[in-house]
Order: sequence, then structure tokens, then C-alpha cells
Amino acid sequence: MAAAAPHRHGYDSLTTQIPVFDHRGLIGVSDMGCSELRIAVEYDGDYHRTNRRRYVMDQRKLRRLAALGWIVVRVIAEDDEADILARVGHARRVREAEVSQGASRTLAA
Repeated sequence: MAAAAPHRHGYDSLTTQIPVFDHRGLIGVSDMGCSELRIAVEYDGDYHRTNRRRYVMDQRKLRRLAALGWIVVRVIAEDDEADILARVGHARRVREAEVSQGASRTLAA
């Protein structure tokens, strides 16, 4: 499965089936990601596209994840493994830079 590509290539900090909560409770469960860096990898199979109820639930979850500052990498079966890895890698670099800048600001204060 294309969505498993990051795990096979050394992204060990990514775990599967991550529950995400906000102040109202459970937003949903991300297919894969890293809670500490707020990165979610979401696999959108055909069911997510063809079932209206599932589609609506997915859209609401994605909006709530974005509101909490999560970076969401969306994956479909036809995605090239190298592209998935590049997108996940980019998300990690963005988050790690933000964390690093935040630490620098804290030390300077």
C-alpha cells in the first residue's frame, strides 16, 4: 500500500491509527502520522470518495485538523512512493524548523 511507504523508509517516528482530540473530544483517527510534530498522513481510498457520508466526515476532520495546526499529507493509491516520501519529508522539515525556531525564541527571552 502506498500509504505505508514512509514507514518502510525509516520514518520510524510515524505511527499508525493516531487518535486526535480537540477541546470537544475526538476529532478522528489519522491513518499515520506523528502526534508530537502534528503531521497526519491520510490515505484516501475509493470509499472516501464514493460514500457521501464518509466524504463529509473526512472533510470535517480535515478542517478540524487544520484548525489545530496539523499538516495533512493526503495519499491515494496511484501516488508515486517517491512523491509520498518527499511530501512527508517536507512536512517534517517544516515542523522541525518551527520547533527549532520556537526553542531559539525561548532561549533568547
